[in-house]
Formats: sequence, C-alpha cells, structure tokens
Amino acid sequence: MRVLHISADALVGGVESLLITLASNNTVDRISSHDFAFTAEGPALNAIHLAGGKVHYLGSASYKQPRSLHRARRRLKELCREYKYDVAVFHQYPYLIAAFADVLWRRKVKTVRFFHNETVPGSKFERLVRLIYARELDLSVVNSHFLLQCMPGANGTVVYCPVDRQIELTDEKRRQIRARFATPFDEPVVVQVSRMAERKGHPRLLRALTKLKSLGWTCWVIGGPQKEKEVSYFEGLKRLAGELEIAGRVRFLGTRSDVPELLAAADIFCHPNTYPAEPFGIALVEALQAGLPVVTTATGGALEIVSEQCGFLIPPEDDVGLSAALGRLLTEEGLRRQMSAAARTRGEVFTASVQIPRLNAALKTALRSPRSRA
Repeated sequence: MRVLHISADALVGGVESLLITLASNNTVDRISSHDFAFTAEGPALNAIHLAGGKVHYLGSASYKQPRSLHRARRRLKELCREYKYDVAVFHQYPYLIAAFADVLWRRKVKTVRFFHNETVPGSKFERLVRLIYARELDLSVVNSHFLLQCMPGANGTVVYCPVDRQIELTDEKRRQIRARFATPFDEPVVVQVSRMAERKGHPRLLRALTKLKSLGWTCWVIGGPQKEKEVSYFEGLKRLAGELEIAGRVRFLGTRSDVPELLAAADIFCHPNTYPAEPFGIALVEALQAGLPVVTTATGGALEIVSEQCGFLIPPEDDVGLSAALGRLLTEEGLRRQMSAAARTRGEVFTASVQIPRLNAALKTALRSPRSRA
C-alpha cells in the first residue's frame, strides 16, 4: 500500500511531527510506505527529507490564483501516474479536499481525511466542503476519542499519533546540556515545548512559577515565533517574565531541532493549555517517553494520554492547583522518580511501532471501499 500525505502547512508543529515520524519509520510496516506532498514551503519539508521521506512540493494552490491551482493539480496528477499511490491522506485544511479530491478519484486513489484539531464549528467554506465531499471520502481518521466526540455525526476511526521513542542521557551529557543554558546540574528543570500560541498557556506557567520563587528551579521555554503574529506574543512572554521578577530563571530557547535531548535533560514537563482544548498533544507523549512527569490541563486529549500515575491533570483556570502540583514535583524527589518510571511505561502506548501499524490497518480499510467515481 503506497500512501501520499497532503498538507498545506510546512511549519514546525504537531501535524508536521506526525509526518516526520512516519517518514523516519517507513520500515515499520514493510508492505506499506508513506510519501509527502505540500502546497507550502517551510522547515518541515527539509526535516521530512532528512528523516528519509520522499517529499514533493506541489506549489501554491490558491483559488485567488487559478494558474497556481492548475499547476498544483497537474503536478499531483503526474505524481499519481508516476508512483501509483493507493491512498491519499488530507491533513488539516479542508480546501485541499476541494482542490485535489477529484484529481485523485480520476486516478482511482482512495481519499482519507485525518482530523487533527477541528474542535469548534468551522467556517462556511469548511461546512461547504463537508457537505460536498464528506460522504465521498473513503475514510476519516481522528487523533483522539475526544475529537471524535466533538464532531457530531462523524464516522471516524481513532488512531493516536505515533511518536518516536525519546532518548536517555548519561549524567555527563545532561550536565553538558544544562551548562549550555546556564542551568545548575542539581536544580530541577521545568520545561514547556510548544508553538508560540496563547492557547498553549505560557503565561499560566510563568505565573505559577512566580508563586514558587522560594524553591530551586529553572524553566526552559522551547519554541519560537514562526509567523509574524507570533513575534509580539513571544516578546510579551519575555516582558512578563521580567515583570514577575523571574527573568533570571527562565530560559527562552527558541525553535530547536534537538528537543529530544532537551527533554531528556529536564525533570518536569508543564503544558497548561487553555481553551480550546488540545485534541491530542504530541508534546505530552514526547515528555512521557522522556520520563518526565507531566502537569497539564484536564481537558481534551490530555485525559487520554496522562494518567494520575505519571502526572497531574489540573482543572482549567485552576492556577492554585497548577502551582501546587509543580510545587510537589519540585520538592518531593521520590514522587518525581516514581512518576518518571510510570511516564516511560505510559509513553510506550504511543510509540511508532504500536501506532503506525494501527494507522496502516485503518488506511487499508479505505482500499476496500466500494465507492467508484469519475
């Protein structure tokens, strides 16, 4: 089974992490392979290529520029002819379905939509695309049971996003990494990894840590602005750290390519996201696999990922509870070690070797779809 994934976002984020994992684990299922096509340029294309994936750039497919759309459709047609894809998976944007579905149908390629974060009613165009195409797609894949429940009438197959096992470090390597960021070796590190978006809850984390000034800790904020509108948010976080008088203990590390090493060098993962809830949370899984106890908001996909054995699930907007959970993990080393061991065990559920075969099995059901078009 040859699969082509089609996306319009090539920045660094959860969907792109999924695609990179698929690229780097193409031999997990030897009778299936995954290739990738984008209508936008960005760092994800190179990351997937370096991971061993076959990457195609279709070009911009804008309805405001009909010629670009025509070229992208022609390029997709050529790829289907050359590589003889069996299944195409649309990620994120519904307009991709409107732009390319009929091209794929004419080549008798089965079509699938992978839902990642449609947790609120979409735009008029989103609803229109669902009306026209939803019944014509051969399969819908959803990344959590929570998201499936947010889609009334949906008939989707739940498959958790596969995540590569995270690495373990020697004490000497941890010491070296911490030294790069002026972090004492014997001081607990609280880390957050995410895109620069307000809903990720960075201000909540900074304010929670402010209440714990008397304790020893350093905070690493991993992630940087990738879009113009994210720059002001990022700079605002730095100002907030200064206003809270914790700037000397917070390290803003920006966008990194060595996240697995940084997680392995940390001690506690905190992701206090706000509404709307995260449908899944690849960063949560990466933290668990790195052996980090997780403190996060008790909403969305986090409820399917984090258990009470490996972390704390805090009610939304409970800032007192957030500080209390962090305080316990900072001061109770035994609890931290116990949750660390449980975190690694829990993280195994989401490894590539477990979830990629589940995804391939779901996609193979699309091959059995009786629908015939064009």
